[in-house]
Amino acid sequence: TTTYTLATSLKKFRQSIYFNKSIRNTISNFAPTIGVITATLLARWARLSQGPRAAALPCLNIPQTFATSSGRPWLTPLFD
Repeated sequence: TTTYTLATSLKKFRQSIYFNKSIRNTISNFAPTIGVITATLLARWARLSQGPRAAALPCLNIPQTFATSSGRPWLTPLFD
């Protein structure tokens, strides 16, 4: 919910009176990205500072190797 709330708030920043129009548009255009990065950093900070008490925060499991989920090759042969 933090990501959605922040992205929505930044998207509405386009109609505010702060900064000039080009800065407001840039912030508004990158609102989802800014929201995801901010929420990720906030969750990471909570885990590092609170330790086991923040263990209830959900996170994705990251695999040890970088590969496709089905094991197929990254590039598929088009002319076979």
